[in-house]
Amino acid sequence: MKRNNRTLMPVVVLLFVVVASMVFSILNQGQQQEALRISVIVDDSSGNRWTAFREGVEEAAGDYGIRLSYVATGQFGGIRQELSAVEKALEAGADGVVVQMYASEGVYEELESLLGRENCVLLETDISPEEYYQTVGPDNRELGRALAARIREDFGGNLEGRTVGILCGNTGQLAVRQRLEGFEEELEGSGASVLWRLAEMGTSPDDEAFAACWEQGADIVAALENRETERAVDYLETAGGGADCSLYGVGSSEKVVYYLDKGVIRALAAPDEFSMGYKSMEELAWKLEYHVQERSSVRTGYVVVDREHLYDEENQKILFPIVQ
Repeated sequence: MKRNNRTLMPVVVLLFVVVASMVFSILNQGQQQEALRISVIVDDSSGNRWTAFREGVEEAAGDYGIRLSYVATGQFGGIRQELSAVEKALEAGADGVVVQMYASEGVYEELESLLGRENCVLLETDISPEEYYQTVGPDNRELGRALAARIREDFGGNLEGRTVGILCGNTGQLAVRQRLEGFEEELEGSGASVLWRLAEMGTSPDDEAFAACWEQGADIVAALENRETERAVDYLETAGGGADCSLYGVGSSEKVVYYLDKGVIRALAAPDEFSMGYKSMEELAWKLEYHVQERSSVRTGYVVVDREHLYDEENQKILFPIVQ
């Protein structure tokens, strides 16, 4: 019997080693599975408007084990440049793309030929037809309304005889049009009159058109996107034109926050860019992992902040999320 035991022992050990190897291989297979590869494409990717957004993107990538490619871009001169960037990202092996569309019109068929709903999340603005792709960003109509409501509040609810200039920016983006609609809806019945609107379909208005509007004068100027808010403070600081106007803006870059603190901007509607970055990556990772197309759009928050409340705790969480 002892001899039989000695004979069986090597066999038992061998079987144990084989079984243990198989279990280890199965467990290790999941760990060795290639990480999801996601590319992020935004207009002028190095601009400081994207600082908090990128922090959110990178944190989500770390939390979900994503291989992140934050694509280096300049300011897009048209939708073709952006679609080319999307195509190159896919050719380089991206499983999915988070993209801020340069324009909302006339791009649906071309984008669909490159990216299905499962492989894409749109930032901030939708495309036509709306709601085909999932969007992560603020409720833009409500954002516009909130900025106009703040103007009414600052003037005691009575804007009778006041003139307003609106720096819309690129109205080729559905987000900008929605902000404009909400802004003007909220101004109705206030007594204010819109003296001018500066907008360009598919691009940002040029400097000549920008200066010409300021020369008309306006008691109140509202800028509906971060880039236009930055242009407004540049104009007021360098050209000095329209210095008597009250400037309100949308944005959350370091530059616009600085000029809010300096008193050049009277109030700022600041989207929660960190959450927009984090949620866009989280949503796309979920869709890619589980092969799901249908996901509801995600509404991220915003704050309307003035100089006096710039350093309140809740405002700090959105304006300076990196130091939280």
